[in-house]
Amino acid sequence: MIRTMLHRRRNHGRLTALSENKSRLTYREQEVALLVAKGLSNQQIARRLNVAEGTVKAHLSNIYQKLAITNRTELANFTWRVKQN
Repeated sequence: MIRTMLHRRRNHGRLTALSENKSRLTYREQEVALLVAKGLSNQQIARRLNVAEGTVKAHLSNIYQKLAITNRTELANFTWRVKQN
């Protein structure tokens, strides 16, 4: 079970429960997030998941919105923090 870890979001000035945010992601979005954290490009992720690159971009857009983040680096950091707990 993932332990809830709170951290303060700089841009939003509020506390966010990391494990609660992760649970809002679909299984596919979690797969995409993990592959981003491993350093794969959108094209590589698309090939790995057998989907179009546009689909990967759509998943990333949804992930960014759900987690209130703005880029791949924040997503990778988020993913590794959640994975470690």
